Amino acid sequence: MRYPLAILVFLYTSALYATPDWYQNRHLEASQNELVGYGQGKSMQAARNLAGQDIAFQMGIDISVTTTKKSRLENKQFHSSFTEDIRQLSQQKLSNLDIIKSEQDGDWFVAVKTTAIPYWFESRVYKAGPDQKIGYGSASNLRKAQLNAAEEIALQMGGKIKVDTTKTTKLSNSTLEKSFSQDIQLVSEHEIGNIRLINIKRIKNIWYVAAEVGDKRHFSLKLTDHLKKSGDACSSSSQSNYLKNMAAIKPINQALNCTPALRLSRSNNGRWHLSAKKIKQALTGAEFKELLTPVQSHGLSISSKKSTVYESDSYTLDILSESKGYISLFIVYEDGHVALLFDNMPIQANQAIEFPDKDSGLELVAELPKRGIKTTDLYLALLTDSPQNYSDFEDIAETILKPEDEFRFGQLVNRIQSPFSSTLIHTLPLSRKIY
Repeated sequence: MRYPLAILVFLYTSALYATPDWYQNRHLEASQNELVGYGQGKSMQAARNLAGQDIAFQMGIDISVTTTKKSRLENKQFHSSFTEDIRQLSQQKLSNLDIIKSEQDGDWFVAVKTTAIPYWFESRVYKAGPDQKIGYGSASNLRKAQLNAAEEIALQMGGKIKVDTTKTTKLSNSTLEKSFSQDIQLVSEHEIGNIRLINIKRIKNIWYVAAEVGDKRHFSLKLTDHLKKSGDACSSSSQSNYLKNMAAIKPINQALNCTPALRLSRSNNGRWHLSAKKIKQALTGAEFKELLTPVQSHGLSISSKKSTVYESDSYTLDILSESKGYISLFIVYEDGHVALLFDNMPIQANQAIEFPDKDSGLELVAELPKRGIKTTDLYLALLTDSPQNYSDFEDIAETILKPEDEFRFGQLVNRIQSPFSSTLIHTLPLSRKIY
């Protein structure tokens, strides 16, 4: 008789603690942009947390639940209680979880609802770099979402979207099969990089996309645009004489009809920048080298009989000025490291100086910073009316290890207001020498 009684007890308790119909069938209504999660637990908080985990699973968010146990002494007996805290493990976040239905029938049964939009999309968490634009798009299909993101970028850059559709037809098992592919391009008057997807998420048949595009224009064009938008680019015109004579800078001055106070600097990550007040434009390696170009002007010239040498070759430099003064000579390596060769040497008008002098016992010897890799050095001569203090720059004899703080090409450029002249010496490895 025990077995039939056990069955009766089971049926009786099952009737007492039946799962609610709305929970079992999960048919609570939600809009297109909402998700509903369901949870069952010994307490309402536990059921709510499980419902949150249900939503997190639907959104692809990893979460953890931390359980805290508290004990208290009552009537000489310990009583324990538990609280649970739900936290997300990823950078995505759940919006507020609103309880839309709850019911206790033995266990607690809870349904919660939240907005079904990825946090990174809703909060626009991705930040554009100096030469980047970021766009967001959503749609019922991935291609349309990508187009919407691209169109948002196009609006920021004054361009438009062009979609090229390619149709492919092939014969398979006596049946013609057609396929289509689309290429999204950002059409602009300037050269724009390819559109790259940063993040993609699909929730409830809606695709969410974040995309970025790089501005591949020359730094002079980008910097000109930034300066025009600032409205006060010409409020200060103390541009260094060096930058005024650079071919890469002249288009900026012409477009603005002034000489903005541009400053050259190097950040801790090794990237060179041109800045004016709060505007800062990064330079690529190739763009930085455009500031290491030779200039022969101001009645001052510097030259060498050998513009291309091989490692271990010796060479000399000739400096000629149309007026008397004081000459200081710097060497600038192609990475922006600066060393002082000599300073404040008197020079007479139209009387050339040879460096090193034949009687000095010194010689310039070509070297390669990296074995087997060619290099280019800029020799920069400054002419001043009186002796100058260049103690900020290391003497060539003391600059052996090229410490980080000697990347001072920016400091040198920014202070040049006097006449100057420069020349390049290209050094090749011996392996490329033809005997």
